[in-house]
Amino acid sequence: MSSYTTMFLTHYSHVVNWVLRYGVSVDVAEDVAQDVFVQLWERRATIDPERSVKSYLLMAARNRLFNVLAHDNIVRQHTEQAVAEQGTDRADAVASSADEMLLLDELTQTVARGVARLSPRQREIYHLSRDDGLTANEIGQMLGITAQTVYVQLGRIVRALYPILERWIADPD
Repeated sequence: MSSYTTMFLTHYSHVVNWVLRYGVSVDVAEDVAQDVFVQLWERRATIDPERSVKSYLLMAARNRLFNVLAHDNIVRQHTEQAVAEQGTDRADAVASSADEMLLLDELTQTVARGVARLSPRQREIYHLSRDDGLTANEIGQMLGITAQTVYVQLGRIVRALYPILERWIADPD
């Protein structure tokens, strides 16, 4: 049995139970835990072996859960706002929400394609910053570089992604 499998079997239920404490459904908690373990697998080469795996998993689960909750909250707010402002019935609001979900999916795919074009080190820094929510100091410690180097790389990442995201920034509709 691989060390990853052992780690999964050891920590999966703990991560699910930890996420459940936030009052989400079992399905959401399991999705978050699965995403965290996929992320762990994808970043296995860059994870500091000195760092506690359990704390890494819980921090990643917290960040992923907050992203899921924030997204759900935004969708709910847009739906409620559409109903209130436009006097539309619930079906129209749901259709509007579905359109927003499609646009969000398209934006997510656009970002993913842009991130895929970054250098391996930049992709790593991007994911640690954006997905894991680590600070420049934490990323620097994890990768053995200075926080200033992390900031320089983040600036380069923004400059690399800006051209493909320009239409989203200039005209969000």
